[in-house]
Amino acid sequence: MAGAVVASVANWIGTQLSNEVRFLLGVEDQVQSLKRDLGYIALLLREADSGEEGDDDKIRIFTEQIRQIAFDAEDAVDNYILKFGSSFSTNVGGNFLKKFFCILCKCRCLDIHFIGKEMEAIRENIKEAVEQLNQFRNIYFIAPREGFNQPRPHQNVIQTYPHTEDAYVVGREKDVEDLVHQLTYCMEARVVGIVGAGGVGKTTLARMVYNDTRVKDHFKTAAWVTISQQWNEKDLLIEILCQAKRIKEEERTPIKNMSERELVGAIYGFLNEKQYVLVMDDMWERKAWDCIHPAIAHKESGSKVIITTRKDHLPSQVHWNCIIHKPGLLTEEQSWELFKKIALENKDTQPAADDAALRLGRAMSEKCDGLPLGVVTLAGLLRTKDTYEWERVSRTFNSILLNDQGPQQYGRSIYQALTLSYYDLPHYLKLCFLYLALFPEDYKIPAKRLTRMWVAEGFVITHAVNESVEDVAAQYLDELIQRCVVQVVEKSFTTGKASKCRLHDLTPDFCLAKAEEQCFLRVLSSANQSNTMTVTSTQLRRASIVTRYAI
Repeated sequence: MAGAVVASVANWIGTQLSNEVRFLLGVEDQVQSLKRDLGYIALLLREADSGEEGDDDKIRIFTEQIRQIAFDAEDAVDNYILKFGSSFSTNVGGNFLKKFFCILCKCRCLDIHFIGKEMEAIRENIKEAVEQLNQFRNIYFIAPREGFNQPRPHQNVIQTYPHTEDAYVVGREKDVEDLVHQLTYCMEARVVGIVGAGGVGKTTLARMVYNDTRVKDHFKTAAWVTISQQWNEKDLLIEILCQAKRIKEEERTPIKNMSERELVGAIYGFLNEKQYVLVMDDMWERKAWDCIHPAIAHKESGSKVIITTRKDHLPSQVHWNCIIHKPGLLTEEQSWELFKKIALENKDTQPAADDAALRLGRAMSEKCDGLPLGVVTLAGLLRTKDTYEWERVSRTFNSILLNDQGPQQYGRSIYQALTLSYYDLPHYLKLCFLYLALFPEDYKIPAKRLTRMWVAEGFVITHAVNESVEDVAAQYLDELIQRCVVQVVEKSFTTGKASKCRLHDLTPDFCLAKAEEQCFLRVLSSANQSNTMTVTSTQLRRASIVTRYAI
C-alpha cells in the first residue's frame, strides 16, 4: 500500500510540473528531484508491498513513515502552488502594477527559499528511507513473491459482465422454486423473509426470484429498494414510487420535490388494488418497515413483500403472517462447481489446468465454508493467475486462515478471501479500490464519474504515448470487475460496458476499514453518530460527507 501511495504522489507531482509550471518557477528543479526520488522509492516498495500487511511491527512503522514522507511532499508542492498561484492570478492594474510586482517578487523569493529548504528536508528523509528500505529488503524481502502482487501489463478484458444477471450461481434451483411457489400460490402469507448470514447469497437469491418470468407475469408491478444500515425514508419512498411507475432517472425531479407525506399518498394510490411485489433488501431494523408500511398498507390483494436480512426475528416482527426461508450453505461439490465456473472461465487459450492445480483449487474452495461470496472472491483472484501460480496463492490463503480470524461481522472464510484478494491487487489498483469507500453502501456508482475521479486524484498512470488516462482508468475498472471485487449493476446499451457499479456485499465494510487504517479517507454521515476524528488533519487525506441528498 505504501508503494501505491508513493507512486500516486510521484505521478501527481509530475502532473503539476506539466500543468502548473508557471507557478513552480524557481523550485522546478527541487520538485523534479522530488518526483524522481519518490518514483525510485515506489519501485523499491513494489517488491515489499505485500509485507506491510504482515505481523512485523517494524515493517508497519516503516511503511507508515514512507506514507507520511509522500504526504509531506504532496503538501509542500500543493501549498506552494496554492499560495503563489492565487497571488499570481490576483487582478491588478493601473499605477499599482509596478509596486505590486516588486512586492510579489520579494514574497516569491521568500517562498522559494522556504519551499526549497522544505523540499531538501523531505529529500533527506527519502534518502534515509531508501537506506532503511534496502536493509529491510535484505532481512524481510529477499525476493519478491513470484506470481503474487506483481505488476502486469494491462490485459484486454472480456466484456461479458455477467454480474448483472448473477451468472455465477450454483445450487439454488430448489430455493428459487420454493420461493416462486410461495409468492404465486401461497395467498395467506404477506411477507417472505430470506434470512441468513452475510455472504450466503440472500440478495442473489432474491434477485433470481424477482427476475423470474413466472413472478413477472403474476404481479402487475414491482420495486426493489436496498435498506442497509444507512437509509433515508424519503429516498426509499422515491425509489419505490419511481420503480413502480417505471419513471426514468432524468424524469424524477418532480418526484424528488415531493414531501414524505405526498410520496406515501402517491404510492398508496398507485398500488391500490394492484398485485405487486416489493423487495426490501438488506434490512437491519424494523424502523425501515414502519416508515414504508403506510404506503403499502392495502387490504389483502395478493401482493408480497420480500425481506432479505441477517436478523432471524425481523420478518416475524414486521408482519405476523410471514414465511421464513433460509438458504443453505453450498456443498463441497457445489462450491467446487462455482469455483471452476469463475477461476477457469478465461483459460480456454491456456494449457489445461493440471491435476495438481485442480486439487489445490478444490481444497481452497472447500475452505470457504460453503459461503458463495467467499468462493466467488477467491475464484475471482485466481482467474487472474496462471494455474501454475495457484500453489503460492494457496499457501498464502492457508497462512491467513491460520493467523487471522477476522472481525465478527464476517464469516471467517469470507474475511480471509477478501484479505487475500486485497493483498494481491497490483499497486495501481489498491488506491482505486480504497477510493470506492467514499461512496455509501449499495450506492450505484456511475462508472464514468468514478474513473474521472481516479484520474483527477492522480491514481491513473499511462505507460504508452498513445494511451489516454481515460482509457487506462476504464481498464482499471474492468480489472476490478474481472477480479469479482466490483459488481456491475447496469450496462450501457450502446457499448455493453459497465455504466454503474458497486462493491459486493460485505466488501464495503472491509474496504472502509482498510481505507481508515491507511489514513486514506474517513466517511462522515448523519447516520453515523461517532464522527469524531481519530487521526490528525495532516494524516487524513480525504473525507467523504454523506448527506440524505448527495455525497
